[in-house]
Formats: sequence, C-alpha cells, structure tokens
Amino acid sequence: MAIRPQMAMKPIAKAAGAVMLVVLTAIFTYMFTARLNVETAVQQQRTTAIQQFDQTGAQMDASLSLFVDALLSRQKVDDARTSARTAITLHAAQADGLAPLTGTGNVVQYVNSLGDLRVLVDQTNGKLTAKKMAQQHVDLMAYRKKLTAMAKGNVYK
Repeated sequence: MAIRPQMAMKPIAKAAGAVMLVVLTAIFTYMFTARLNVETAVQQQRTTAIQQFDQTGAQMDASLSLFVDALLSRQKVDDARTSARTAITLHAAQADGLAPLTGTGNVVQYVNSLGDLRVLVDQTNGKLTAKKMAQQHVDLMAYRKKLTAMAKGNVYK
C-alpha cells in the first residue's frame, strides 16, 4: 500500500498552521502589551503631575498662612512675604502639568489668579489688605480643588 501525498502533507500543514498561530499570537500580545505599557506610563505621569500640584498647593497654603501670621505679629514680614511669593511661583509652575487633564483655559485662568494673589501678597501691609489677600487665597483653594477633581477624573480616559 502506498502513502498518499495528501496524508503526508496534513501533519506538515498542521505544524505550519500551529507555528503561524504561535507567531501571530506573539505579535498581537507584544502589540497589546506595548500599548498597555505606554498607557500606564502616561497615567503615572499624569498622577504625578496631580500629586505635585496638590503638594505645591499645600506648601503655598502654609506659606500664606505664615505670611498672615507674620503680618499680625509684625515680625519677619519680609521673610514671610518672600517665602509666600516663592511658594506661589512654584505652584504656578506645577499647574501647567494639569493642562492635558483640565484644559489649557482652566490652567491659564488659575495661573492668572495666582498672579493676582502674588500682587496682593506684594501689596499687603496690614489687616485690611490681608483680608483681601486671604479671600483671594480661599477662592483659589476652591478652584484648586475643582481642578484636582477634574484632573483625577481624566487620568484614565
């Protein structure tokens, strides 16, 4: 009895099909994993930007509080003013990292408000002007909270 050519080709065709399946699976797995790695890296960068924004915001809050305390006690006002100005500047720099998550317009508006706060810090010299600066600060704290919530909501989109 002779071996038919069709039967000899079946095991070779099955083996070739299995190899092709393994190769295609490996390619698709690599592409999927590469995409997930990129998405994870972007999410980590965005999360870090939010954390840095929150951290510099908290530092700004503390510096402004110390500035008001210095004004009321009339001690080391110049040092406290310099510290507050530096904290505002650092926080403004961190705000830019939120633009992809909150929109450039929101960040520009926030940074402009920080600029207004810095002007108020420069002009504050007593209780009346401190009250105006404090109100601007409170308004910015509320806006910062909204920006942070918006940014967090957009990290995984």
